[in-house]
Amino acid sequence: MGFAIAIIIIQLIFALGHFLFYKTLVRFFDIKNKRIKLALKVALIFFGVSFVLSEILPFAWFYLIAASWLGFIHFFFWASVLCWAVYGIFKLAKLKFNKLKFGKLHFKITAGTLFGLAVLISIYGIVNATFPQIREIEVKLPNLPKTWENKTIAFISDIHVGKIIGADFANKIVDKIMALKPDLIFIGGDYYDGHIDDISGLTKPLENLKAFRGVYFVTGNHEKFDSDKKYENAIDRAGVVVMNNMMTDLDDLQIIGVDYATTSNKNKFKEILDGMKINKSKPSILIKHSPTNLDVANDAGVSFQLSGHTHVGQIYPYNWLTHLIYKGYDYGLNLFGDMQIYTSNGVGTWGPPMRVGNSPEIVLIKMIK
Repeated sequence: MGFAIAIIIIQLIFALGHFLFYKTLVRFFDIKNKRIKLALKVALIFFGVSFVLSEILPFAWFYLIAASWLGFIHFFFWASVLCWAVYGIFKLAKLKFNKLKFGKLHFKITAGTLFGLAVLISIYGIVNATFPQIREIEVKLPNLPKTWENKTIAFISDIHVGKIIGADFANKIVDKIMALKPDLIFIGGDYYDGHIDDISGLTKPLENLKAFRGVYFVTGNHEKFDSDKKYENAIDRAGVVVMNNMMTDLDDLQIIGVDYATTSNKNKFKEILDGMKINKSKPSILIKHSPTNLDVANDAGVSFQLSGHTHVGQIYPYNWLTHLIYKGYDYGLNLFGDMQIYTSNGVGTWGPPMRVGNSPEIVLIKMIK
């Protein structure tokens, strides 16, 4: 019921966005032809429900078009808002252009400029999403053993392989990670994008992901769209250790991996960490998909948490929303109590294959004492 309500609310928001876009096109481009207006209505109604349809229809190309349209309509919406804002400013100020009031020509120039800019930004976002950046950080861990000083961890999250992101992109990420020669590799969930048919084909790139001290994976919310075991078994067959609410000690460095669904519940998360009996005199790294319930991890004595999930909104200005939801822990290296936390914006995309306002990243963490 909750999921159905969420879909209805999202669809209503889309409908309002498309309605404003339609009204702006008709008014600012002075469209009066009834056939053109009808064609616009039909097209926008279709595109307005296309993303929901794409989740039902088994066509990857249709999903790509529908997901891309989500990004375009986002910027068309803001372009529409700006069109009316510009018009309103001139109406209120009673200003004139060349002794003429804000007329048809000015409508078209304003709309053409703003919608053209929206298209350019959308194209930039698509291109930007395909070029992951290497982000290097240093993390000082208390009581770090000598054997771990200056050793590196490669961390990625939110790859979202599926209908849009395929094995080629995953191979590209693997090649970039291997070029860094990390000592440890962590995958922070959402490797998959949802319902996947070719699981083995999309997981195959992980077979080339190697590190001297191992490769570790935790589940994200997108691993919950289907059977957990189906996804986890494919990851395991690729030679990656699935950390499902467990801890391992690597030369006095405690590595903890927790499942997304279970640890979303604060009390269950606390029970899991308490049961692990984390040694607070040793450094510990927690891999947890979402940067939530930070107080539980801090109280348990975790030294450093690695998370993803937020995408930092993925498309501006939704970063303001994630900043509010995750209370400033939606991106970057931060301190919560005695615990350090790094939240990555991820390396893939969900929904629109775009990134505007941030770039996909592979995080290389150097551990220092």
